[in-house]
Amino acid sequence: GVASLEAGDLDARVAVRSGSGELSRLVRGFNAMADEVQGAGARLEEEVRRATRQAREAEKAALTQRRLAAMGEFTAGIAHEINNPLGGLLNATEVLGREGVDEPKRRRYLALIADGLERIQATVGQLLRFTPRETAATTVDLVDVGRDALALVRHRARGLGVELALELDGQHLPLTGGDEPGPTCLAWGARNELGQAVLNLLGNALDAMEDSGSGSRLVVALARDGGGEPAGPSCAVTDNGPGMDAEVLERATDLFFTTKEVGQGSGLGLAIVARIADAHGGRLVLESPAAEGAGLTARIQLPNLPHADRPEPEEGR
Repeated sequence: GVASLEAGDLDARVAVRSGSGELSRLVRGFNAMADEVQGAGARLEEEVRRATRQAREAEKAALTQRRLAAMGEFTAGIAHEINNPLGGLLNATEVLGREGVDEPKRRRYLALIADGLERIQATVGQLLRFTPRETAATTVDLVDVGRDALALVRHRARGLGVELALELDGQHLPLTGGDEPGPTCLAWGARNELGQAVLNLLGNALDAMEDSGSGSRLVVALARDGGGEPAGPSCAVTDNGPGMDAEVLERATDLFFTTKEVGQGSGLGLAIVARIADAHGGRLVLESPAAEGAGLTARIQLPNLPHADRPEPEEGR
């Protein structure tokens, strides 16, 4: 019985023979001890399960809080993007309310009103595409995701003197889409989740570039074939800020790890991005050259689209 218990068999018991001799008392004592060990093990397992549940709930709540905080950081920029055309709309309606406005001027101010309303509609649309409405995976164009994320940080970047850029396979793309269909970079996933990941990376990069001054540049670089594992498209956010040393780089995606001052960072930004990448079957890769001021590249490497959803190869590719 001792050998079985020592081997991990907590159900091991010894049959008690009748009698009240020393051997019978020893056997009863052994069985009572085994009962206590088994009960303690069960209680410990339950405590571990309960503690794990609580830790996961706390982690989920913290991640949700960080998502809300990340969106709150861009509220001023969004308000600015809406407030600018609103001022023009109020001015135009005031002019149109005057008597004696000739027809050419009336048409010109009506066009200004239409343009202002379209700008507001575009800004609201960009924000709505980041709200967690859809959860099912679908085909997502990373070009649109990158443009929307860049639009939401444009005001903050302008205030810091940071130039924004969007690239696809090394080619420069305009920050706003035109009327004609442009090049695409298709991935498989939840659009709002991928958008949140890119927005977090941009926010982290701008935090790091607060004191970079002139010449600062922030690029969202997309690739149809990211050349990594898993083999598929990638979205990289690259800045020319101070970068990270090897020790920080190794811990950067740990929950609650941050190099910012107390009250300025939660240590959840990169952790959220890593989790989103993992949930999409991909991974987050961080690269920072050792030289000071060499910047940081945070790349979300994604798997290929399901075969039925893959586009036909482009001519020359």
